[in-house]
Amino acid sequence: MWRKDLGWFIEKYDTWSRYAPETQGVLIVYASMYGNTENAAQALATSLCDKGMSKVAMYDVSSTHVSQLISEAFKYSHIVLASVTYNLGIYPAMHDFLMDMKA
Repeated sequence: MWRKDLGWFIEKYDTWSRYAPETQGVLIVYASMYGNTENAAQALATSLCDKGMSKVAMYDVSSTHVSQLISEAFKYSHIVLASVTYNLGIYPAMHDFLMDMKA
């Protein structure tokens, strides 16, 4: 039974139950085949940091487990998705991430 720090738990429950972000920041999730989209995502992250955004996280959708990406998506207040096209569609790893977010 918890007897200490109940306020912390109640605050977390309140935040999560309202689907409110835990932190003001930007999550950048990218899919890159030849490095160009990764470079663009890195340029965006650098620009955001230069303009004073202190919390910026970047993840490659191809090498990061979807559970971590979804967890981070609910944590940050803003999300940027950057993807290449593949056979006239969204890159498969990015498509899978979007479908998992939809579920």
